[in-house]
Amino acid sequence: ARLLAIAGLSLALDPITTLSPALVRSYGLPSSRAPFIFAAWGAGAVLGVTLGGGLIRRLASRELGWAGLAVMAAGLVGLGAARSFVVALGTGLISGWGYITATVSFTTGIHADVPEALRGRVSALWTLAFLGPRAFSGAIDGALADRVVPHLAAALFALPALAAIWIASRVSSVPVEPDERSLLEEPGPT
Repeated sequence: ARLLAIAGLSLALDPITTLSPALVRSYGLPSSRAPFIFAAWGAGAVLGVTLGGGLIRRLASRELGWAGLAVMAAGLVGLGAARSFVVALGTGLISGWGYITATVSFTTGIHADVPEALRGRVSALWTLAFLGPRAFSGAIDGALADRVVPHLAAALFALPALAAIWIASRVSSVPVEPDERSLLEEPGPT
């Protein structure tokens, strides 16, 4: 469930990077201002870790990473609704805080539940869950922005975060204690 939440989070991240130039142009500004929305997102993530580290740890220990996804989704809906550059910057901060909160919470939970011998393999799955959807999300987001206005496309990308919230809040993670020797041994002839 946590890996699916990471995939949903990865999909939801896309409007910050892909749609920022179109959003900035809709405010009557040159697209050279687009990096400021991305920087605001990054600043929200940095503030989340530096000022909200204790909160993130408490959310992670209580399996409440979905709260970060909810904040991220709210930031994306706000980005879609923003009609000024300053409001878009504020929604970038909100979305960045939600992103880092969810990412740290889910990743911490994954690593806490996985036996030491399997961490490398599970980290590879985490990377696939995070980076795999990025190959498609930009194309989907760009196509949506071409068919509808970029603001609506940005808001619609809150849907993967909301789906991940549903998955993360409904599916409880049960740590499995596999026989580590059998996982590390090479399969023999049958």
